Amino acid sequence: MDAASAIDVLVFSAEFACCGTPFAAGEDVTLTLRAPTQDSSAHDGVPTYLHELHPHDDRVPLADVTGRVERIVASYERLVPVPGAHYRTNDPEDRIERDVDRVPTEDHPAGYGGPDYRVRLRIPSGTRLPDPAPEVELSPAPDFDVPPPPRILPLLTTLVAEVASEFGDAVDVLRGREDASVTLQPRREGAAAVRWNAYLDQLTAEIEHAEWTLTDDEAGVAVLRDLVAAAAAGRFSETVDDWTIVSVATTADGRAYEATTTVSRFPLGGDVVMLGGSDHERIERARSGNPFLPWSDEV
Repeated sequence: MDAASAIDVLVFSAEFACCGTPFAAGEDVTLTLRAPTQDSSAHDGVPTYLHELHPHDDRVPLADVTGRVERIVASYERLVPVPGAHYRTNDPEDRIERDVDRVPTEDHPAGYGGPDYRVRLRIPSGTRLPDPAPEVELSPAPDFDVPPPPRILPLLTTLVAEVASEFGDAVDVLRGREDASVTLQPRREGAAAVRWNAYLDQLTAEIEHAEWTLTDDEAGVAVLRDLVAAAAAGRFSETVDDWTIVSVATTADGRAYEATTTVSRFPLGGDVVMLGGSDHERIERARSGNPFLPWSDEV
């Protein structure tokens, strides 16, 4: 190549998996780039740009830049469970980086999400690069994390303390939002987990994927305590009735809390029906006759 300079390009796997064209170190590639919309410190003194696959704002300048791939660094972040939820998220404080030879890479360390990539691109001097995006006044993002009424938080914290005291190492307690979002994950395989989330005007509780909407007061927390006790004792069951999953949590004195879930299904022709992942697993378990187990033998 003629006299050249280097840039770094950030490639995000979530977008690249959809529409990106694979490339490898040592190859010449053409990438559509944009400048960062906020200050991004140069890595090793090399300016950084972003790979753009889905332009959504005509005011953001783009440029198609051709260069040779000198180095690819894959960045991974550990996946950690989210309190009160069924999914995991990335922990930016627990990150590892590895040199790889291509995008996308088959190198996926266990327990980590990603990767995203930093690609060192050698480009001819004088190559046109995208100008910085103009200052755009953004609308404030909606705040979906509405805090619950303060009166309910001490009640939930007390419940967490009771669970920790009674079950100890038999259950992992994942706490978030001052105990407004909590997961009680039993260590015994086959036992039912409990999750709850308290928001502005309601408390939702789940045993596995069965959900109850409760009041955000002492009465609601009392029901939540009953649901926790039922799951802990193995008194939770699910049956299937004509594409409806019927979930029942039974207290020690015989009171039953019932929740129903209508299964989302999509006909594919004939007798073939596609089901959502969690619904399919719940139906299979319900039909198997395998009961949910107590959290520990002492319950």
